[in-house]
Amino acid sequence: MKNTKEKKRSALYAQRFTSSGTTLVELIIYMGILTALLIPFTQLFGSALDVRRETEAVSYTLFDSRYIFSKLKYDIANADSISTPSALGSQSAVLTIVKSGINHSYQLSGGRLLLDGVALNGHSTTISNVSFLRLGNLNGKHSLRASFTVTGLVRKSSGSQETKTITTTFGLR
Repeated sequence: MKNTKEKKRSALYAQRFTSSGTTLVELIIYMGILTALLIPFTQLFGSALDVRRETEAVSYTLFDSRYIFSKLKYDIANADSISTPSALGSQSAVLTIVKSGINHSYQLSGGRLLLDGVALNGHSTTISNVSFLRLGNLNGKHSLRASFTVTGLVRKSSGSQETKTITTTFGLR
């Protein structure tokens, strides 16, 4: 009888201690599964951040180049005359137009394209290589070739910066 009582007691003892917690093997298996799941999610999160950075770089550069292009197009089309560059065939880094008797000046300063002292590009881009070339003939309507480069300050995942160069010709109405 003592033998059966001992067997019951040892069975209860073994059951109580084995079912009350996790073993080291189970813990290692759980950690392996968790690691196997976390690695792809971490890579996916990193890829999403790279795509976001790439999109921001392109977006800022594209927005500022389109805005400056549209502003120049509108102002030149509605200008009464062009003061600077003054002579046909002359080129300048400054553009001065006359609209309704008021001079308006485009000029580059510290990576910003300014119109009458107000920056036309945002803080995430810089402007460079600004030039205005006066075109046309002596008796006809004058036109202007404008050129500028917009560079995004946000670096892409490759480490490069987004750059867009705009060169176009505008005419007075």
